[in-house]
Amino acid sequence: MKRVLWLLSFVIVGLVLIALGLTIPANFRGLDARVVLNEKGTSPSVVDEGLALVSQGKIGPAVMLLEAARREKLPEAAKLQTEVEKYAKAHPEDIFLGGTDPYLASLVKPRKPKSMRQPVVDLLIPGEVRQGLVQILSTSRNQNMAKLLATRSMTNTVHFPPVTSASGQPLDAAILLTGLLLHENQLATPLRDRIEYLASRARWDNNLELLELIFLDLLSLGRHLTWGELTDFVSRINDPLTLQRLANRVALSSEQELPPLFTLVHLSSAPASVASYLNVYEKSGPADLSYSLRGGKQGLRLVLERQQPIYRPSATMESFTANNPLFPQLASLVATTPTPALVAKTCCLALGAMLIALSMARILPMGQSGIKTFWMPEIAFSILFLAITVLLTEPFLLQQSQSSDSPAPFSWKFPMMGGPLAASIQKKVNPMVDTLSIITLLLFLIIQITIYIFCRRKLAEIQREELPSKLKLRLLENEEHLFDAGLYVGFVGTVMSLVCVSIGIIKPSLMAAYSSTSFGIIFVTVLKIFHLRPYRKKLIMDTESPA
Repeated sequence: MKRVLWLLSFVIVGLVLIALGLTIPANFRGLDARVVLNEKGTSPSVVDEGLALVSQGKIGPAVMLLEAARREKLPEAAKLQTEVEKYAKAHPEDIFLGGTDPYLASLVKPRKPKSMRQPVVDLLIPGEVRQGLVQILSTSRNQNMAKLLATRSMTNTVHFPPVTSASGQPLDAAILLTGLLLHENQLATPLRDRIEYLASRARWDNNLELLELIFLDLLSLGRHLTWGELTDFVSRINDPLTLQRLANRVALSSEQELPPLFTLVHLSSAPASVASYLNVYEKSGPADLSYSLRGGKQGLRLVLERQQPIYRPSATMESFTANNPLFPQLASLVATTPTPALVAKTCCLALGAMLIALSMARILPMGQSGIKTFWMPEIAFSILFLAITVLLTEPFLLQQSQSSDSPAPFSWKFPMMGGPLAASIQKKVNPMVDTLSIITLLLFLIIQITIYIFCRRKLAEIQREELPSKLKLRLLENEEHLFDAGLYVGFVGTVMSLVCVSIGIIKPSLMAAYSSTSFGIIFVTVLKIFHLRPYRKKLIMDTESPA
C-alpha cells in the first residue's frame, strides 16, 4: 500500500509539473500575447500619448493615435475622442495642416474645407505656394540651404524630370518640402546631416541620384500625411534606409492601415526596429505590431526588442492558465529574462514526464526478477514527450521566413522612371516538412522505441532464467517473430500512410510514409546485431563446448 501511494504521488507531482510548464508563456520562436498585454500596466498607453499630443496642439498625430486605438478597441479610446473633438471644435483651422505652422498657414489655400485633413504635397503643387516657399527658404539661417536650393537648377536627374521641364513640379515640391523640414529643424540630426552632405556633394560631382531617392521617400510620405503628421513621423527617423522602408510601407498601406503604422513609429524609440520587423515578417508583422499597442509603450518595446512574431493562444489555453495565480509573475519573468524562463519550462515538462514514466514502469509487471533499475526507457519517453509538446505548443517552430528580397514598389511613376525593367520570376516553393509530417515521424518513432524496449526486456527476461543454454536457445527461437515485430509494424505503418494519402485523408508526404519502415529496419537491426547475436553466440558456445 505504501508503495502504491509513493507511485501515485509521483504521478500527481509529474502532472503538476507538466501543468506548470504549460502555463509558463515562453516560446522558442515566438512571443506570447499574454506577455505583451502584461506590460500595459507599467507604461503609457496609446490613449495617454494621444492626450499629450492634443494638449500640445498636434491634432494630426493625435487623430492618427485615436484611429489606431479604435482599431485595437482600447477601452479608453472614447476619452481621447472627446478631447480631439473638443480641440477640433475650438481650432478648426488646424485640421487641414494637422497642427500649427508659422509658414504654411499663410501660404497655402486648402482645396477642401479646413475641417478636413489634407496631405502636404497637395498643398505644395500650386506655383504660387512654391514661389512663396522659395522666398522663405532663401532667408533661412541654415548654412546648407543655398546648396539644397541650387539643386533646383540641375538637369542631370535620374528619377525625376528636372525642375526646369514642363513636368518638374514633383521634384520642385520635394526639394522645397525637404528645405522646409530643414528650415524648421524637423529632421533627426543623422538624417539632416546626410541630406546636407548629399546636397553639397551634388554641386561638385554633378550627381543627384542618392539625394533624389530621399526626395522620393519624402514625397511619398507627403502624399499620405499632413504637415503635422509628416514632421512628427520623420523627426524620429535617423537614416535613409529606414526612411525608404517606412515610406514604401506607407505607400502600400490603406486608409485603415496607415494610423497603426504611424502610431508604431511615434511610440517606438527606434523606428529602424519597426522597419526591420515589418521587413522580416511581411505578412503577419503589421497585425502583430498593431496588436502590441494594447500593451502600451512597454509592450511595443518588448516586441521590437525580441523581433519575434506574436503567438495568440487559444481560448482553452487562456482559461487553463487563468487558474494559475502566479501567471502575472511568470509573464514578467518571461519579459525580463526569457532564457531562464524557457529553461524552466523545458525542465518542468521533462521532469514531469520522467516522474510519470518511472511510476508507470514500476506499476507494470517486468518479469520474475521484479523491478529493474534501467532508466533508458523512461529517459526516451521523457525526450519524446518533450519533443511532441514543443511541436504542439510552438506555432512558429517550423514556419518559413516571410521576408522577401524584392523591393517594394514606389507609389509614383515619373516619365524618366518608365524604362525597361527586368522581370523577376518568383517560383513558389512549398516546404517539404510540415507540422503533420513531423508529428507522424515522432509517432512512428515512439512506436518503434516501444517495441524495441519490449523486445529488450523480453531478451533480459530470458537471460535471467535459471535454465540450460540449450533450452534458452529454443526460447530465443520461439521469440523470433517478436524480435521481428518492428519490421512488421513498420510495413503496416507505411501501407496505412499510403492508403490515407490515396483516399485524401492526409497530404502526400513520402518522408512520413517511408519513415515507419525505416525506423523498423533500424531498430530491428540494432536489436539483432548488437544484443541478440552476441548472446546467441554465447549460448551456442556454452552448448557445443566440451564439459
